[in-house]
Amino acid sequence: MNNNFSTEERNFLERDLDLKRCVQTLYNYSRELAQEERWKDHLDLVTALIPCFEYLKMDDWIARIFGRMAWSYLKLNNEPFARELLRFSAARDAWQGAANYYWASEHCLRSNQELLSQEFQKEFRRNCETLLGPSVANTIPDLDLAVRFYRELIEKEAASARFSASENQSDRGRYHELCARLTLDPNEFSEAADHYEAARLFSYAASCRTFYNITLAVKLNHEHHTKRILYERALHELTENTGSDNGIVKRILTQYLKVRIRCCDLIEHLDNLEGNIASVELIESDFKYLHTGVRGSNLMPQIVPLFKLAIEFPSLNAKRAWKELLEFFDGINTTICPLECSVAEALASKLDRVQPYLPSLTFLETPEE
Repeated sequence: MNNNFSTEERNFLERDLDLKRCVQTLYNYSRELAQEERWKDHLDLVTALIPCFEYLKMDDWIARIFGRMAWSYLKLNNEPFARELLRFSAARDAWQGAANYYWASEHCLRSNQELLSQEFQKEFRRNCETLLGPSVANTIPDLDLAVRFYRELIEKEAASARFSASENQSDRGRYHELCARLTLDPNEFSEAADHYEAARLFSYAASCRTFYNITLAVKLNHEHHTKRILYERALHELTENTGSDNGIVKRILTQYLKVRIRCCDLIEHLDNLEGNIASVELIESDFKYLHTGVRGSNLMPQIVPLFKLAIEFPSLNAKRAWKELLEFFDGINTTICPLECSVAEALASKLDRVQPYLPSLTFLETPEE
């Protein structure tokens, strides 16, 4: 059978039937399947799409598909297939391939596959040597390099006829979120949320809105009443709009926000002390709750403390700011609680310093300490 298309047939398929739009619609649906963790259904669909993109000579999109297939195979514990697909992706399109290596590295890091994450991060840097130059790829920290890479990636996608404004929203979201994690600018988190929303990545959007609120709260310094409102908004965003399938990341963020809210309550109770016995009782309750929420207590085993949750995240657990927070709680006597507001203010400050190293639903990468 002759599989060669005539010029007239190609024009009809591409122009009149708008083949690219049809394929793009199916690709978008495949992304939804991945978001629903329907890995085998996702693989079946994208495998069928590859010949269509091949026909359209869209190597950059084939590279994106290979990357998505690699993540599905990682979820299915098939590392050899994932490696091959990432290699094929980089061969098809260097920019999309490098992005796939970076995303795969992040995925493995949050799955406690640290060696595999390091392998993919090394490949990401190796690709960046060609794309950005050795002087950039081999000298700057991981997060700085990711920001630089994604900035240039979205500029190239914006200039390409193959990417409409709606087709690279996820990459734009990643760029602005990485910028936010590097600069701690709450407006970058807000912009990332808008792009994720446009890409229908609703859990990622909610995660960024959560971080927008808590990053804004840190900048308020001692305005604890307003900070409490922001932490409550963040907790609502996280619990109501991120679904139920985000596991350990959602758990540690939820616990952190509960601790932040209770710390604001503690400061308010200390401000209103002035010999009030009822306030003293509230302060004691606050300190005991905070100690349980961070360090844990045999009296309340139903509460999984931040200490245990953080073990899953070396990007947080190894930080000096985290160790200083734990040392602070180790020095507090919860039997005879301190009644000085300066102690609670110090606690709030230590929680502020931990915040840049928290995981999001998208990234674990953190700035240099």
